[in-house]
Amino acid sequence: MKRKFSKVLGTSAEQPGFEIDLRYKNDKESFPCAILRFEEKSLFELATKELANFEFGSKIMLQCVPFDDIEMYRNLGDNFVLAKSDKVGTMFTDDCRNWMLDEKCREQLLLRYQQETEIHSWHSFDGLQKYYCGEKQKEQNKVWCYWEVHWSPHGNFFTTFHKPGILIWGGDEMQNKRRFMHNQVTNVQFSPTEKYLVTWNG
Repeated sequence: MKRKFSKVLGTSAEQPGFEIDLRYKNDKESFPCAILRFEEKSLFELATKELANFEFGSKIMLQCVPFDDIEMYRNLGDNFVLAKSDKVGTMFTDDCRNWMLDEKCREQLLLRYQQETEIHSWHSFDGLQKYYCGEKQKEQNKVWCYWEVHWSPHGNFFTTFHKPGILIWGGDEMQNKRRFMHNQVTNVQFSPTEKYLVTWNG
């Protein structure tokens, strides 16, 4: 775990700049959380950004919470329900539309070949320029998507298909906005406003 986090944060495994406190329930199973202690504030700030929604293995997505906020989460109670507006706001954020404010009014173009999935900005004068080509996944020695991909109607969201379900991507750095579990999913349909979607595995 320390070696993988060091690679993401750009530090060496020998001097990572942080310590991990991971407790175990028994000989084989750990508790689903760990405490990271950082030597420098700048590394802590980087970790809160890079480790949020970090894919740790094929079925685990990490969340990074500052220790000072833990008491707030503890006080939410067992019956806390996230408000519907917050659920929608988490996915449908303004940064997913930033590409439409491009100074040169460039379009986004998707290329797929071999095991590569690449999104480029396109302009008739400048040609193709890289936007996002799965760099974060490559740092973890992963392939961004082996299977199908799908754009939302207005191009604000990019969908990748995986055996357990679909992932929704968007924003300036093509971040994972939402995961929808649907085993062996084969198709997805967005509403015209991109506010709703349905999946199908028939």
